[in-house]
Order: sequence, then C-alpha cells, then structure tokens
Amino acid sequence: MQLHETGGWHGFVPVDDLREGPYDVTVVLTDAGSREVGRTTQNTAARLVFPNGPECGGGVPQVQLQI
Repeated sequence: MQLHETGGWHGFVPVDDLREGPYDVTVVLTDAGSREVGRTTQNTAARLVFPNGPECGGGVPQVQLQI
C-alpha cells in the first residue's frame, strides 16, 4: 500500500486466475497487530485492460475498487 498525494491509500493485488466477469469481493483491513479495523464486500466486474495500448494486445482482466 502507498499513500497517495490526495491523502488516500492505493495498492495492487495480483490475482493469477482472475477472469472477465462479475465478482463479489471482500476486503478486510487490519492494523499492525492483525486486528480487523474495517471490512467491506462489493459486487464488481473484471474487465479487460490493455496496459500498453490496445494495438499491442496483451489484454488482462482487472478490477478496480474504492473503499
């Protein structure tokens, strides 16, 4: 996780077998002592993104969440 210039946090979690389509995602936030400090479940969909532009191929499914 990294602190963003806006004061929020952002991070990336690779999921090897992520496929396009709908998902229910549960995010659990813990403190340094592993105590749960927040939890949310959201319905979202993985969509293809092209990190190097659509002309380069290599589309990979990606989900973006805001909590």
